[in-house]
Amino acid sequence: MQRLSTQPQCHCALNRATLMLRRATLHPRCWLLNFRAQYVTTHDWNEKTFDKILIANRGEIACRVIKTCKKMDIRTVAVHSDVDSSSVHVKMADEAVCVGPAPTSKSYLNMDAIMDAIRQTGAQAVHPGYGFLSENKEFARRLAAEGVTFIGPDTHAIQAMGDKIESKLIAKAARVNTIPGFDGVVKDAEEAVKIARELGMDRSSQVFLYHTSLPCPVLEDGRASLLLQGTCECLDEKRHERSALRSAVLPVCGASEQKTRSTATKPARSRGTLAHLALLARQWRRADECGCVCLLGYPVMIKASAGGGGKGMRIAWSDDETREGFRFSSQEAASSFGDDRLLIEKYIDNPRHIEIQVLADKHGNALWLNERECSIQRRNQKVVEEAPSTFLDPGTRRAMGEQAVSLAKAVQYSSAGTVEFLVDSKKNFYFLEMNTRLQVEHPITECITGLDLVQQMIRIAKGYKLQHKQEDIPINGWAIESRVYAETWLVSSDPTILSSLIVCVCEKWCVCVRDPYKSFGLPSIGRLSQYEEPVRLSGVRVDSGIQEGSDISIYYDPMISKLVAYGASRADALKKMEAALDNYVIRGVTHNIPLLREIIVHPRFVAGDISTNFLPEVYPDGFKGHPLSAGDRRELLAAAAALHIAAQLRSQRFLGEQRVSAAAQERRHWELCLELEKSVHMLAVSHSRGTYTVEVDGEKVEVSGEWNLASALLPLSINGSHKVLQRLTRSPAGDISLQYLGTTFKVRVLSVLAASLSKHMPEKLPEDTSSILRSPMPGTVVGVAVKPGDTVAHGNKQGAAQDTHQHITALYPVAVGQEICVIEAMKMQNSMTAAKTAKRVVLQPRCTTLRSQTPSVSPSLSAPPRRRREIYFFFYVLTSGKRQRKPGEPS
Repeated sequence: MQRLSTQPQCHCALNRATLMLRRATLHPRCWLLNFRAQYVTTHDWNEKTFDKILIANRGEIACRVIKTCKKMDIRTVAVHSDVDSSSVHVKMADEAVCVGPAPTSKSYLNMDAIMDAIRQTGAQAVHPGYGFLSENKEFARRLAAEGVTFIGPDTHAIQAMGDKIESKLIAKAARVNTIPGFDGVVKDAEEAVKIARELGMDRSSQVFLYHTSLPCPVLEDGRASLLLQGTCECLDEKRHERSALRSAVLPVCGASEQKTRSTATKPARSRGTLAHLALLARQWRRADECGCVCLLGYPVMIKASAGGGGKGMRIAWSDDETREGFRFSSQEAASSFGDDRLLIEKYIDNPRHIEIQVLADKHGNALWLNERECSIQRRNQKVVEEAPSTFLDPGTRRAMGEQAVSLAKAVQYSSAGTVEFLVDSKKNFYFLEMNTRLQVEHPITECITGLDLVQQMIRIAKGYKLQHKQEDIPINGWAIESRVYAETWLVSSDPTILSSLIVCVCEKWCVCVRDPYKSFGLPSIGRLSQYEEPVRLSGVRVDSGIQEGSDISIYYDPMISKLVAYGASRADALKKMEAALDNYVIRGVTHNIPLLREIIVHPRFVAGDISTNFLPEVYPDGFKGHPLSAGDRRELLAAAAALHIAAQLRSQRFLGEQRVSAAAQERRHWELCLELEKSVHMLAVSHSRGTYTVEVDGEKVEVSGEWNLASALLPLSINGSHKVLQRLTRSPAGDISLQYLGTTFKVRVLSVLAASLSKHMPEKLPEDTSSILRSPMPGTVVGVAVKPGDTVAHGNKQGAAQDTHQHITALYPVAVGQEICVIEAMKMQNSMTAAKTAKRVVLQPRCTTLRSQTPSVSPSLSAPPRRRREIYFFFYVLTSGKRQRKPGEPS
């Protein structure tokens, strides 16, 4: 049964000023008041557009569309699932219709229910937002058949550009630069392996071969990798320096073969194609004897022909990874887009991801609205974007823009769209895909151009011509966007988290490839117990669709908001972004603000030296939070001590709240013992006229500020430098959790007497989880590779490389084993593998159990769960010889 609810609406009889004021009052988060002139929606009130628009989406993009519709005096209809009935976009809309239960296939992807909602409400047009049905040609066709306007391109353009295979052929015909690859549908995993190998036979690919006394050349497209005297070196035609490699190969030939090939003391270079070098390797004696391995096609990118958003994409560096990538990519593509077709292209190593925003009308006019730099990514999903790019010069920018417009005109495109390119270090650019929808990162283009892209889409859908010429499109200032996600950023060395490494074995050599993207966040769920956006700051915009009390569930994307900072220059925008992240309060779910803050202050990012490999290069072992320098440590300890004394002095003003550790009202000197990251510090604190002078490790630090101890934000002046800390928790035992420089630190503050007595106090030991492997995320089990009673093996999948495995551990921490199951979380497929050898595996479904809890084991629940059942699951690994089962404990 569908539910139709009508929200209070504004009357057209109100004059414009009264209407705007009323909307600002009804919706205080509306950017009429909070958005500081980063762009202005200029609406010609003589233009007649639509009376009512239905937004076929949820969350922040639905709220974004509603805001522009209200400024254009257009009534709006929101659709929602059962769990979204109290969401922000439902409250903002004039009407709301329930379209089904929580799973997207039964609600936001349910075309029948959405079509019924259109008929019920009499909506004249539909804005699809991004994701869901935004690039679904069948949905656009059904709307046209009903006489409802689709605010986006026509069906032909959606079909042509939505299919990556067809779009690549069209791009070639339009003289757009494309990535070398297979222009067809990959039928199965074995064909994928064959294609990946053949891609390297492209004779235009030039490589350099370096002969050394250690016979271990590994050839890739444009690069030769060697394990030279125990050190990985990457040598190409431009530089001869050590570099962190994704893969390393160990030689396995004997000493006699090494002696045979020791012909020179210095490396000798020869140039040729990969095919030529493969032939050379065969002439050099058999490849398996001399230890020469030619990776002809690798690495390659396996990706879904339909959809986008990083889903259905895998990088493969070997045959085994190609087979595995084909399996996961096809499953993700079928789940997310209903289309499991895949294509394979050469993977361009270390590129930049730069996209061009295009705008075209139904009268043949098209223009490009400059570029967006989207190179900071993990798992092929963007994290930080900026506009314009620090890398492009005017000539390259113009060439990319003209090719983007050429492609748009080739498919008779009419709406806002985005043409994505990969750009190498020499500013050669290659067409990646065209998104026939509004992009997530569109706000930064709005900031630097002054255009409201949602308004432009509505005008174009109604049939109006573009209002601007190409020469009218400016680049005003600089804008940076950070995507704030609900996620747990993990460290690969955590023994309780299942491994994210991959080991591939082939005959006498072993390639160990680490998947660095899984070290930068796994989706997190929870309820927002406290939520404060930094919209009061100048030059800061927050696009969100949540509020305090909202739930982040497993059914939808975990993005909380898009945080945008706009300034006159890049340095100004970075400064504002840093302040915005420090002032962003999110409680109840873990989030990626610590990572975002570290990115924007990193010297490489500040200098503009970025690529799509930025995160794994900067954090090769995963992100672990902000590393405290000696100065940072002193500041944090001083701030914790000052806040502790301030709380003690505050408590004296309330009857019955006197603390044992608090001195008399007139006391001005204290001695404290602080513990931070297992190190103990003795501090002397004095207080005078609102300033706390703290002596830390022989140096004095002055802390002052008018803060409210009941507030989450604590603005402080530390030695004259303004800092904003957040106090997360404070316990009577003296433990204070502070968010400092984006990362949360736990500080224990005690008086000297309490510290001397604390060692005699019993401490509650944490639960022994040595025999339990918990899932790193809640989600849906879509495949189980083991059954109760199976023995799970730790280590390599084949024993042939066991000898080399021990050597390669020095380069990459290998902790990989047998696949246990596949988890789908927030539309992404994740392979869970064993991190230790186990005797028995029991998969126990728990629909309401959180990750941090330990459920009891019941023999009746030992059977594997049914496919597609929504559960929070745990792996119980009973290791042999390590632990005796207690009497009465179930097996």
